[in-house]
Amino acid sequence: LVLSFFGYEQLLYVFLIAGFFTIGLSHGAVDHLVNEINSGYKQLLLFSLKYIAKGAFLGLIWLILPDLA
Repeated sequence: LVLSFFGYEQLLYVFLIAGFFTIGLSHGAVDHLVNEINSGYKQLLLFSLKYIAKGAFLGLIWLILPDLA
C-alpha cells in the first residue's frame, strides 16, 4: 500500500513475484516436492511454469464453464 501510494507499483510487483517464488510456491500442498525443487534451477523453473499453467487453465475453465469448474 505504501509503495503504491508513492507510485512504485513496479517495485511492488518485484516483491510479489519474489515472494511467490521463494515462499508462496513451495508452501502448502507441494511441501513434499521441496527436496526435488532444490535440486536445480531448471527444475524449479519448469515446476513453476507447470504450476502457473495449471492454475491459468483452471481459471479459464472456471470462466468458460463455471458449473463444470
